[in-house]
Amino acid sequence: MKTIAEYDEEIKKNPKDAKLYNSRGKAYAKEGDDTGNSDYDNKAIEDYTIAIQLDPNYMEPYYNRGMTFFNIGDENNAIEDLTKAIQLDPNDADIYYARGIVFFTGIRDCTLAIADFDQVIKINPNYMLAYYKRGNAYRINENYDMAIADYNRVIKLDPNNANIYKDRGDVYQKKGEIKKAIADYDKAIKINPNYADAYLFRGMVNEDNFEQSIADCEAALRLNLDEYLIECANEFLKARKGKLQALKNIDESSPKVHEALKNISKLLQQIDSQKTSDIPVMLTDDELIRNNKQIAEKLNDCLKEYQYLKNEYDRKQNGIEQILNIDSNLRQNPIARMKDYNIQSLEKQKAEIVVQMSDNNKLMESYKKELDDINFLLSLTPNERVKHYK
Repeated sequence: MKTIAEYDEEIKKNPKDAKLYNSRGKAYAKEGDDTGNSDYDNKAIEDYTIAIQLDPNYMEPYYNRGMTFFNIGDENNAIEDLTKAIQLDPNDADIYYARGIVFFTGIRDCTLAIADFDQVIKINPNYMLAYYKRGNAYRINENYDMAIADYNRVIKLDPNNANIYKDRGDVYQKKGEIKKAIADYDKAIKINPNYADAYLFRGMVNEDNFEQSIADCEAALRLNLDEYLIECANEFLKARKGKLQALKNIDESSPKVHEALKNISKLLQQIDSQKTSDIPVMLTDDELIRNNKQIAEKLNDCLKEYQYLKNEYDRKQNGIEQILNIDSNLRQNPIARMKDYNIQSLEKQKAEIVVQMSDNNKLMESYKKELDDINFLLSLTPNERVKHYK
């Protein structure tokens, strides 16, 4: 491509040449892309407009002006110019694709975008980007099977494109097919080991291995994760670590709980054995009191252990409730919604915690029953206790 100055000289010599204005317009547009200076875009639009005035049936400046309008955020004028370009050349797949992109990302009308991508594919059945973008539009319209079908075609045309596997994984996750989703995230990471988004979403959907889930989220944060996803990743990671630790604490305390209940049960059996008619007769009053006192002391030790376990239980319950609150906040987080945050996974996670809490509540009921029995026994004097078991 010639420089802007070179086109200036040629236009001085041929001021009625529409192609020269169109070409200088493209040079201005490139300069605008390279520098980020919108003044060049405005100059490009001026040149394209002159080219159209000189030759109203010249398709290319309509197309170029439409794309420049799109670049500066003027979607309506972009659609108008691209529609005119299509009228002048209805067999150009690139123009339909360009207008489909404006409908998809600018106007945000997926139905109109799909119609244009359909036309692109009709003209050129191997137009890979049209399948990809149509798949994205189908996904937004929640037509997941059609989206997967388009992603499958893209994979056949470009089997080493990590983005396609990641996007198809997102759709499988939406359908609740988590194993397929993880397999696609695995493939995306294999192709691109630095694919931050793939690590993040693989971590979010992985409910079977919390350690791997945490590792994936941490990897995503170390890599070049999109800025708007960083907060979401940090919150999810915090929630996942908290839940993992809470569940570990519950698992670790379980043997202690059972041992405490076992000890209490043994002591209750010892007391219960004293209600037999021959034991009180065989023992003197001093021996009876001494034995009861020893049992009472052991029961007190068990109560202390019970109280410790109860405090641990309460602490864990608070931790689980905090996790539920974090999950609830994540579900309402607009940043999470921007990326179709894994709501289904959160619902499953919440259900698992509720089950765990239910199990703990059942266990706590057994603690309370044992505690009531122990408190009653300790409220009696040694002789009263013996009489009670007669």
